[in-house]
Amino acid sequence: MTDRRRPRPPAGLSRWAQATWRALFTLHDFERYEQLMLHRALEWWDRADAWLVESQTATGPEQARLVKQSMDAANTALRHWRLLKFAPPATVPTRPGRPAGFNWSAARKVTDLRGRPVDA
Repeated sequence: MTDRRRPRPPAGLSRWAQATWRALFTLHDFERYEQLMLHRALEWWDRADAWLVESQTATGPEQARLVKQSMDAANTALRHWRLLKFAPPATVPTRPGRPAGFNWSAARKVTDLRGRPVDA
């Protein structure tokens, strides 16, 4: 692991899955359990792709079995994917309260919603 936010892709993943791992970790911070779910989702997608490629050379019931396995593996990957929160990396929380600017200044207190002074 290089650091907490950008760990190396796990061994055994395809090139596509490793590139996806790197890309997601540059865009998001993941908790430890989310890292595990991402790893498992990518593994299942690799299996789904492998079975789908294998089904293209098979025939008959073997082809149907491999296509079904591929669909089930993709569904399992999506179930793992759903658990990810995709939090942006190291965002500074906003301060509570009203935003700065004219809309929340003292001048707003003396005007109504149509922009006219209250006393007029």
